[in-house]
Amino acid sequence: MPLDPRYPFWVHGLIELPAGLNFLLRPSEQLSSPAPQAHPIIRQYGTLLLSSVIVALIFGTQPISTSSQNVAGALALYHLAPLARAFRRIYEGGVQYGKGLGGP
Repeated sequence: MPLDPRYPFWVHGLIELPAGLNFLLRPSEQLSSPAPQAHPIIRQYGTLLLSSVIVALIFGTQPISTSSQNVAGALALYHLAPLARAFRRIYEGGVQYGKGLGGP
């Protein structure tokens, strides 16, 4: 049985929702020693993540179209930078930052 092509939108929503809330509600846990001036920037990133969750869930309920394919490509491109950073931290033994979600 083939997988529903909207499944990645739902996966994005489920994974990024806790991350977005974590950045928004607990900004001081995202950096090792954050300055108070960094909190608005971290919260803004949390808001960006939550916005991407809303967009993903909207497209997850719609039939597949050219627009949904373009949004899927944009979300995939968006994930390349954090993925590269995570691999770099794993293979180079990077430092841990705060508690956060505990991921690389």
